[in-house]
Amino acid sequence: MLNIIFIGPPGSGKGTQSIKIAKYLNLNHINMGNILRSEIKNNSINEGFLLSDNIISNILREKIKTNSKYIFDGVPRNICQYNILKTILRDYKQKIDILFYIQLKKENIIERISKRMSIDNRIDDKNINSINNRINEFYIKTLPIIQYCQSDLEVHNINGNKSIDNVYNNIITIINNKLSSIINAN
Repeated sequence: MLNIIFIGPPGSGKGTQSIKIAKYLNLNHINMGNILRSEIKNNSINEGFLLSDNIISNILREKIKTNSKYIFDGVPRNICQYNILKTILRDYKQKIDILFYIQLKKENIIERISKRMSIDNRIDDKNINSINNRINEFYIKTLPIIQYCQSDLEVHNINGNKSIDNVYNNIITIINNKLSSIINAN
């Protein structure tokens, strides 16, 4: 099976897609956004900014305790965290297989977050400054992961402006092709 990373700006649908793919492949789902929202709710971190790499490393080490396969949703959030994740997986003789970057136009990001805020009442969607901080942090710190890791693993850009089902089908096609090539190689 595969270890898969989903990254994208806030509101890109990475959470929706990672949940669906985790169910489809029966993988463990590590949703860093949910973990961090829980921490914000408990007032143990400030909203809108990325946490230190040491804190993220500790969270990942706590969550990755077996030789299972995982979907990583919203983590890593910078190059250092990518390397931390690689090291943790290497301890279990695993690697990251695929990274999906769900792309979304900036105007669609704000529109989706506004809609999500009225439906889900998420704490991190309530403050426009927090939303803008998260968007800026993504483009400055997270997006460079794609260029950095292209020699390590498969990176696939996914058009997140399409429907949930269309995005899902694009991702499933890529995953099924990857699994077929693994089976055929053995």
